[in-house]
Amino acid sequence: MSASSPPPRPSQVPPIDPTRDLGGTLHEVSNALTVVIGWVERARDEANQDSSRVPPALVRALEVAAARAAHARSIVRRAIQPDAASGAFAEPSAHVGLLVGDALTGLEPELGRAGVDAACDIDPKVETRGVDMAVTVLQILTNLLLNAIAMAPRGSRVTIEARPGVPGTVVLAVADEGPGVPLDRRGNLFRAGVTTRIGGAGIGLRHAAALARANGGSLSLAESDRGARFELVWPLRSSPTTPLPPPPPPPPPLSGHQLHTETPSSIMRAMPLAGTRILLVEDDDAVVDLLDTALTARGADVVSIRHRRELSAALATGPFDAALFDISPIQEDVKGAVALARDSGGPESQVRVVLISGSAAQMPDMPHDWVSAWVRKPFEVAEILEAIAPLSTRLFR
Repeated sequence: MSASSPPPRPSQVPPIDPTRDLGGTLHEVSNALTVVIGWVERARDEANQDSSRVPPALVRALEVAAARAAHARSIVRRAIQPDAASGAFAEPSAHVGLLVGDALTGLEPELGRAGVDAACDIDPKVETRGVDMAVTVLQILTNLLLNAIAMAPRGSRVTIEARPGVPGTVVLAVADEGPGVPLDRRGNLFRAGVTTRIGGAGIGLRHAAALARANGGSLSLAESDRGARFELVWPLRSSPTTPLPPPPPPPPPLSGHQLHTETPSSIMRAMPLAGTRILLVEDDDAVVDLLDTALTARGADVVSIRHRRELSAALATGPFDAALFDISPIQEDVKGAVALARDSGGPESQVRVVLISGSAAQMPDMPHDWVSAWVRKPFEVAEILEAIAPLSTRLFR
């Protein structure tokens, strides 16, 4: 458009394509991932409770699925960029050896389908050294390994290496025995739209290189006698570190028979939400199903609605101890919906309001004490339980 061209009239502005609306897509992905994480957690916990009857391969598959779902959750949360109300996003650190092992373990099914072997070569000098931004490193390694597997012929091998780089860095290399990168493509390999993989969009390598640069590292195509070899240079922590421990599993629900034979104090421990009423405002049926199952299994009485217009009628059914609001159904009037829930129990009301968001929407302007907690999608059920945990302290007194 030239400088003299008139601006387009409103009728000429094309409508938003929902398939290219990044914010909306992230919201839908976060919803879907929340559900995946929740049900994988539940299946893993049930398998661990009766591990003698569950095949070890299934237990391991659930553990890997849970770990990679948590990894995907971190990627989505980083993309959403939490605002000041939800706290800054901080990625954990991890050992080099653990990261390399996790990268290979997560892609075992892909290796098997492609008929490709994998080899791992980690220099002891860096195996137990720590790196920051572990989620980002794993994301880049996964991208490189997927590319290598796609390009490797059946019966060949993909190799991942870790060795010391220049002082203070580690070099993580992924190599395959495929055809390599043609000479005429090497100069612009890290630009969007350039790919050598069938079905590839040409985005992965560009994004991986950008992630590396943004965190003090670098990604490059290295010289190789056969196939392609990519090297990720990443800063090492100045002192050893250990990965963050996983959260403890929630207690299993008790059967009706057990409930009648237990004392009130033991019921409180196993059913921490017994006697509470929780209002859930969420427009995704799968998330509603997940939270309803998780909360009722812990003794709560859950009332769920999908739309803001149903709020008054739901609140009229009786006092609630907590209200879980997904931002989406109330986004036109977040402050008004929160105020309605807070005032529903009268002056002495102790409704604990928890806001849930799967988008980059800013928290509306309201008194800071109106909201007890803010949970980002994709979330683990444990995060919701933590947000409403103070409810259990008001029971069985």
